[in-house]
Amino acid sequence: MAVEKKKRLTREDWLFAGFRALCNDGPGAIRAEAIARELNTTKGSFYWHFSDIPGFKHEMLLLWQTKATTELIAALQPLEHDPAGQLYRLIDLMLEAHSDIYGGFRAEPAIRHWGMVWPEAGEALYLVDGLRLAWLRERFEKLGQPRETAAINAGNYYALVLGLEQLE
Repeated sequence: MAVEKKKRLTREDWLFAGFRALCNDGPGAIRAEAIARELNTTKGSFYWHFSDIPGFKHEMLLLWQTKATTELIAALQPLEHDPAGQLYRLIDLMLEAHSDIYGGFRAEPAIRHWGMVWPEAGEALYLVDGLRLAWLRERFEKLGQPRETAAINAGNYYALVLGLEQLE
């Protein structure tokens, strides 16, 4: 009788489980023991990958910034000379990019709620919103809009995309 070898958990497995905990039960659910139960493992596995919960939360925020901002912008780079095409494609990517592995469409609002109760999450939101809005403003400027108009349109577009996510 062969014994089935248990899959070794990665840092990303833990981080994605942290997002699912955040999305399902809020910021208070980001605890090593609770997440370990969901992953059917021990807290020791958590501490193999992370030194503590604050460090884990910090890495969750970095992963979110990468997945929800940096990678999206990089995916639009081939359309660099087509700012209108980038704006249209961004909507498609935003709606496609949500995986249930890390909370799906619930991740962004959960992180925004988290930002109201944990200062580091609030700072991460401020940074990500700034990066996203600057990138959007640049697209509108490339379309020939004056900087002030481009900034207004970037804010409106950003609100539209966040709202579309919620409608999903």
